[in-house]
Amino acid sequence: MMLPHPSQFCALATDIDGTLLRSDHTVSAEVLQAIGALQERSFPIILASARLPASVRKIAQSLGMTGFYVASNGAVIGQGSNLIHRNSIPSETLVSLMHHIQQVLNLKESSIREGTTQAVTVNYYSEFQWFISQHSPRVEEEASIIGLEPDGILSFSATAMPLMDKVLLMCPSEDTLSIQEKLSGFQTELMFSVSNPGFLEITAPDVSKASGLQTVIETLGATVREMVCVGDGDNDRLMIQQAGWGVAMGNGVPALKECADQVVATNDQDGLLEVMQWLLDDMRESHFSG
Repeated sequence: MMLPHPSQFCALATDIDGTLLRSDHTVSAEVLQAIGALQERSFPIILASARLPASVRKIAQSLGMTGFYVASNGAVIGQGSNLIHRNSIPSETLVSLMHHIQQVLNLKESSIREGTTQAVTVNYYSEFQWFISQHSPRVEEEASIIGLEPDGILSFSATAMPLMDKVLLMCPSEDTLSIQEKLSGFQTELMFSVSNPGFLEITAPDVSKASGLQTVIETLGATVREMVCVGDGDNDRLMIQQAGWGVAMGNGVPALKECADQVVATNDQDGLLEVMQWLLDDMRESHFSG
């Protein structure tokens, strides 16, 4: 495979879970060093994740990143503690969706009061806040991974609620597609994608990591064709397809690998480092030749 010349690109966008992070949710020393080297050369690295902004901001800060990031699967763009752009779910659509989810999935308010756990947990994301329909093992696992606790429980019958940027259904992985089919009546009003097995992401129409990155790169005065994008999940597909060079991780889903320009090693083998070293090698060559 012939790689394009790195000088064609002016920014790198990377997914977080399964791409930047290893399976133990850490960043390797080698990747950390490469991030630092790219930042020293003022080469933008943009985190693009389905995580809520508070979690993405926390990771960015730990890596010394001060630039833009894309969160909530593209619905939110932030920089440090500031949210630059939001594309929230229309309020009427959200209310209709919540009612429909409760009906078709047979979710009962009483289970919250009785302390029983249902198979599906509904998660709501509004700016830096995270609300849930119930406490569950999946919620506890997610809280442990991202290092944040939910801000509260949101009732299906709530009459007043903040604007929501994203809804996430945590469900048994084998039921993800069937649940999406039950919500097919909203296909023209909302955007659906799968970020992890059993994680069905719902955002406003035409909102994705790809749309968020397009907003960011245009703010930086460039185009998406001048970006390198790296990911591993189904929700990374659009950003991989629109990028000038789209890279799938070795641990990525088959459909992503099929549409990617390049497939690198897994996240546990530092596949992202291959991309960073390719960019850095060209910068070093340019420096010495100059």
